[in-house]
Amino acid sequence: MNMDGGADIKPMKKKDATDQYQKLTQLEHIIKRPDTYIGSVERATEIMWVFNTETSQMELRKVSFVPGLYKIFDEILVNAADNKQRDSSMKVIKVTVDRQNGQISVENDGAGIPIEIHKKEKIYIPEMIFGHLLTGSNYDDDEEKTTGGRNGYGAKLCNVFSTEFTLETQDSNSGKRYKQTWTENMSKMGKAKITSSKSSDFTRVTFTPDYARFKMDGIDDDFEALVKRRVYDMAGTVKGVKVFLNGVPIKLDFKKYIEMYAKAIGKERGVEEGGEAAVNSVIIEDSKAHDMKWEIGFAVSDGSFQQVSFVNSIATTSGGTHVNYIADQICEKLLEVVKKKNSKGAALKTSQIKNHIFLFVNCLIINPAFTSQTKEQLTTKPKAFGSKCVLTEAFLKKIGQTDAVQNILNFQQAKADQQLAKSDGNKRSRMNNPKLVDANLAGTKRGHECTLILTEGDSAKGLAVAGRAILDPDRIGVFPLRGKLLNVRDASVDQISKNAEIQNIKQFLGLKHKQVYKDTTGLRYGHLMIMADQDHDGSHIKGLLINFLQVQFPSLLKLPDFFREFITPIVKVWKGPNPKKPISPKSFFTLPQYEEWKERHTNDKGWKHKYFKGLGTSLPEDAQIYFSNLDDHLREFETMKPEEEEMIDLAFSKKKADARKQWLGNFLPGTYLDHSTKTLTYNDFVNKELILFSMADNLRSIPSVIDGFKPGQRKVMYACFKRNLTRDMKVVELAGYVSENTAYHHGEASMHMTIIGLAQNFVGSNNVNCLEPSGSFGSRLAGGTDAASPRYIFTRLSPFARRVFSSHDEPIYEHNVDDGRLIEPTMYCPVIPMVLVNGADGIGTGWSTTIPNYHPVDIVNNLKRRMGRLDGDSEEKPFTTMIPWFRGWKGTPEEAGPNRYSFNGVIKEVGNNEVEITELPIRMWTDDFKAKLEDIIKGEKVPSFIKDYKEYNDHKSVHFVIQMDEKHMKAALTDGLSERFKLNKTVATSNLVAFDTRGQIRKYEKVEDILEEYYVYRMAMYTKRKAYWLAKINTEYRKLKNQARFVMEIIENKLVVSKKKKPVLVAELRKRDYEAFPKVTGAQKAGETDDVVENEEEVAADEDSGARDFDYLLGLPIWSLTQERVDKLKNQMVSKKEEYDALEKLSEKDLWCQDLDAFVAEWELQLKEEADYQKSIRNTNRRASRKIGAGKNVTGRGRPKQDEEYNPKPAKSGPSKVVKVEQKPHQRFLSMFENKPKPKPKASPMGSDGAEDDEVSGMSDGDFDMLRADKGKPAAEIKEGSRAPSEQPANGRVKRAAAAAPKKWIIEDDESESEGGGEFDVGDMVKGIGGADLVDTNGQNGRLSLFAMSRPGSSHGRATSEALPKLKSKPSKNFFNLSDDDDAADETNYEMLAKSSPNKTAAAKNTLDSYLSDSDDLAVVPVTKKVPVKAAAPVAKSKPGRPKKAPAPKAVEAAQTKPATLSPAAKAYAAKQNKMKLPAKRNVISDDEDEDVGMEEADSPAPKPAVKARGRPPRAAAVSKPKKPIYIDSDDDEMDIDDNDESALVDEASEDDFDDSD
Repeated sequence: MNMDGGADIKPMKKKDATDQYQKLTQLEHIIKRPDTYIGSVERATEIMWVFNTETSQMELRKVSFVPGLYKIFDEILVNAADNKQRDSSMKVIKVTVDRQNGQISVENDGAGIPIEIHKKEKIYIPEMIFGHLLTGSNYDDDEEKTTGGRNGYGAKLCNVFSTEFTLETQDSNSGKRYKQTWTENMSKMGKAKITSSKSSDFTRVTFTPDYARFKMDGIDDDFEALVKRRVYDMAGTVKGVKVFLNGVPIKLDFKKYIEMYAKAIGKERGVEEGGEAAVNSVIIEDSKAHDMKWEIGFAVSDGSFQQVSFVNSIATTSGGTHVNYIADQICEKLLEVVKKKNSKGAALKTSQIKNHIFLFVNCLIINPAFTSQTKEQLTTKPKAFGSKCVLTEAFLKKIGQTDAVQNILNFQQAKADQQLAKSDGNKRSRMNNPKLVDANLAGTKRGHECTLILTEGDSAKGLAVAGRAILDPDRIGVFPLRGKLLNVRDASVDQISKNAEIQNIKQFLGLKHKQVYKDTTGLRYGHLMIMADQDHDGSHIKGLLINFLQVQFPSLLKLPDFFREFITPIVKVWKGPNPKKPISPKSFFTLPQYEEWKERHTNDKGWKHKYFKGLGTSLPEDAQIYFSNLDDHLREFETMKPEEEEMIDLAFSKKKADARKQWLGNFLPGTYLDHSTKTLTYNDFVNKELILFSMADNLRSIPSVIDGFKPGQRKVMYACFKRNLTRDMKVVELAGYVSENTAYHHGEASMHMTIIGLAQNFVGSNNVNCLEPSGSFGSRLAGGTDAASPRYIFTRLSPFARRVFSSHDEPIYEHNVDDGRLIEPTMYCPVIPMVLVNGADGIGTGWSTTIPNYHPVDIVNNLKRRMGRLDGDSEEKPFTTMIPWFRGWKGTPEEAGPNRYSFNGVIKEVGNNEVEITELPIRMWTDDFKAKLEDIIKGEKVPSFIKDYKEYNDHKSVHFVIQMDEKHMKAALTDGLSERFKLNKTVATSNLVAFDTRGQIRKYEKVEDILEEYYVYRMAMYTKRKAYWLAKINTEYRKLKNQARFVMEIIENKLVVSKKKKPVLVAELRKRDYEAFPKVTGAQKAGETDDVVENEEEVAADEDSGARDFDYLLGLPIWSLTQERVDKLKNQMVSKKEEYDALEKLSEKDLWCQDLDAFVAEWELQLKEEADYQKSIRNTNRRASRKIGAGKNVTGRGRPKQDEEYNPKPAKSGPSKVVKVEQKPHQRFLSMFENKPKPKPKASPMGSDGAEDDEVSGMSDGDFDMLRADKGKPAAEIKEGSRAPSEQPANGRVKRAAAAAPKKWIIEDDESESEGGGEFDVGDMVKGIGGADLVDTNGQNGRLSLFAMSRPGSSHGRATSEALPKLKSKPSKNFFNLSDDDDAADETNYEMLAKSSPNKTAAAKNTLDSYLSDSDDLAVVPVTKKVPVKAAAPVAKSKPGRPKKAPAPKAVEAAQTKPATLSPAAKAYAAKQNKMKLPAKRNVISDDEDEDVGMEEADSPAPKPAVKARGRPPRAAAVSKPKKPIYIDSDDDEMDIDDNDESALVDEASEDDFDDSD
């Protein structure tokens, strides 16, 4: 079995079984296998803390010792210390080390060992404890002990491994002293010597270790140093005990003890002995905070984790759970401090922080458990420690101020450097990146001659590659950058090392981290060139690249001609028709240069120009021209000076935000970087080019104080006003229109977002939306991010737009100019400050802004107060403070301090451990809040205190019901529900930043300052506006006056025009003192709309001579000489004069108040319309969905309502069959938009609003009640309740007529047969299409008569026989079978029903008339004859009601001609044909109803209803198979069903087809 011997292993002696298996006594086992009990008995070498007797200090050095020997000494020492736990009166521990004799003695005072005979074991207790194994006082685990002893081996092991072991103890209780000696490894026990003694208690153990077993000769230096350190440990850690070493007292407490270690570390670091630094770096935790059970000390280590720890006086040299418990808390704190100091450094692990800690822990732990008998490592879990030790904030704060932090930061830096160096480049010739076009010489010994061109995007790469091919492919490389480079100044090491762009640049150039470059010979490329667009973003990309080099490789920017930029022209001018072959071309690199040239060449003709916004505008051929003349396009940067490094830092460091504000504040409009010089300085680049990007960034992010717009929004509004966008336009199309008309240079996605943002009106967005949201523009569910794609949504100007931005202001705006054409105004001037109405949020460069929304009416009142026009008060008063207001938000804002308002959610307890949330804090979106609730339920991030929640939210309102446990409910009520659910939010008005009237960024102290600045500016605008319009009206008046005189003089022959040359005529007009009106360029644009005919050919020749000054006279058309024209001119003059006088009388304040009143009126009107609209939506009938089974018992907010009982008696004739009619989606959808009042119980007119629950059946609960109530009454009684048509009020809002006496329900339909199952219940009732009196009991074709659904001359839908117009003819009598006779004759004329109708109504003006006629001729209608129609006017006016089902035509008797049966397939085809014709015919309908005239059409039994004006296909009963055949007149084509014949539509196929189309 000897596996580690050599090759010549001796064969094992053959043993018998008895020899092979042995049993050892406990004692024999200890001696034979000591490592199980005391550790190894072989000599070991470790680095350990020991005591240096010469210096009286601790030192960390290599120690050679036998662990077993160290352990047996430690057991005796710990026993002595344990006694302090048993007897607090113990005061002394004495340790004597007799090196000469190799003897060690440990003595302690305090209670001795009882000197008496053990009752069970029948031996003296001292003998039992020290001379017998597995004995002791620590076996009761129910007792919580904080002693070191545990297993009953400790002192006995010392006895076993000693040649001599003597115990002496005094027991004052019995007055006896006990002494006993064991020899030869406890195998021989001397006789106990017991004497009486009165001295105080003590216990002394003296032993001589068995050095032979430890392969030692005696006590050596290392062992002595180790023993002495353990004695010092006791002095430092056992409280209230004096420790003597060799008779000398050791004066030490825990702090001084730690300082011994700290000094040792300090000395190692080179701090002089006793130096202050070492002592100061020791931090002691206040042990009183931890019931004296924990003593913690901290010192800074020298780069590796060190700890000195004790558990119940045992030195745990390998630490354990107690050390980790404390170390983790300290590491957490240090990590926090380091993150604050350098948040962007390399990520650190706890173990890396631990390396900088020297930890001292001395603790008392209940019943501790260790890895082994040697007790080097504690394994007890923290929760079983018996005490907690949460370090105090003061202690942790002190640790955060030690050198440890700097050491960690240094380590972090080194780690970062190591990480960044991983991606270092080298000078190899091949690079494997497909995007890189490498210079052929790059990476060779001539690499320093090469230039790497970095381009902005792939399109610019194409240019550079084209140019490279022409110039020098060997020395030019090209690489495209994707978007903007990372700002490395504040980026974390992780971000930098993972940034592909930066790694690529390092690789391509061959850069090495932290290397200082004196020249470029070691690089793959000797020069770097940036080729970016000549716009603001291009400048930013250049800046970011310079910033990267300055942070990571500053030495490169100090090399001459290393960094350069490539510039392209911004404008090119040329002559000639073909831009590819220009004549005398010129290029300009800056706009001011071009403007200057343009000024000088104003009168030159034939110049053409083109703006080059980006590199993409140039052709690859252009690039070849640029490169062939490269020096004109290159600008070298001069070497960087120290002060320029600070400028780059200013521009890109996050810490310099305030300095940037000042920098931007000093910006002067018109600043630009002059590219005419050959070299550039970094200073000029930052202050003249990069600053333009920052300003543009602010412009895009921060609104104007006057109109509240950012440039993108202004462009959208300008385009909408220009187009007069009053009809819906697709957002994506509008974005295109805006780009085309306003020179918008950014991506279309951001334009879409801008348009959507202007149209949003959900809670928390705009108070006054300038555009109308037509479609899904987002809601408060997700804060607008749930808007539909711009391809699917439409918008137009909202009704507010022209009330806020008056068209009268248009002519006085100053416009921006782009490419030489006017685009949007520099600033709109609304009649109220929109920046306050809709608020603003934005983050720019150096600045950010947050302006809340305010109530428009509050703002109007404030402006009137300032004008002195509020409620008749003529005194001008200062503005009052307003409270922010958000339209539609249901909470109550409250002041929460200066410039702060709380907008908290609304939450209340609703009993049964439930809370109800009906409003969230402003701009907390419903979905976000729901996600928070889910997180709480999961309980991963926060402890869970919610059981469940129900949500009844919609897109406008919030409604959660949250269920909680009782204990959590109580806690939540104690904390406050709002606080517990985080429904508190404050809105501050302390960051009011906007561009002021001069176009400079300004921070406003309070909202009143914004109002004041706006007020002054707007008042001045009214002055300008008044002056402009007075001048304009005056000009127009003078023109009209001259025109009138001119016409009169020609008529009266005072002036002869004909046959004269134009110059003569003009001269004569001048002589006669006619006023000259020179033509204004773009007169049409300026609103000049004279009726003047222009002669285009003469324009050029006449322009200079002033000959066109009288075109307004000479261009008048011939018919101006007529009398009507003369009268018209005179009338126009009078009205212009009146207009002028009226305007002159009004002051600026009057004009403003007019505008404000118009706005407020519009505001109130829109609020009212919105309220009505919402009301009509709320009143829309909710109907249970049979398909998905939803909506059966729901009212309002999702609370179940009790079902109303309904149990009608079945008719005598046995089980009825009820037709099942589903309401199709398009009808349900359209019906939502009708304006209906709330339903009144049991009397709600069907036409005006319909009963919610019974929409399908066409009957309300009231109908059923009547059916029940009136069962026995004669029909006449019931009829008296309904009015004749003439009595019906015009608006149709009357009580429903009493229901006719109930009759049998004979509604025959296969489908209902299968569904109804013969039972008569409310479900089947709802499937039916009409009430009892709606059913065509004569209709043997299984169809319903739908007349009764319509109104008898009014808007309610019950038609009784008296309510219908009287007809003399027979058919009308039996339209409803009112008799109880089962066998009533069927008088329906199927031929007429199915006939293709020839009698289309001639007049389209009111389709209803044909239905409402009283004509006697209608009884029997010959097939070909047209029917004369009389109108029933009062009825036609009645308001439309709910669209229900289509009226079926009146059954009329007629002679039947050869009937032809129509198969189901033929019916489907016919209906399809019909459908194709129908939708086109949605023309003439009354004003307030463009959906559906279904309810109006059956007030008189017209023979053939024309369907011309129907809003959508008529409803029909769903019929699976007709019970009886349907006949079609054979004269007509069988398949050609007329599109006005509604009877053809009453069929499932047609209905379904229409649904598909909708």
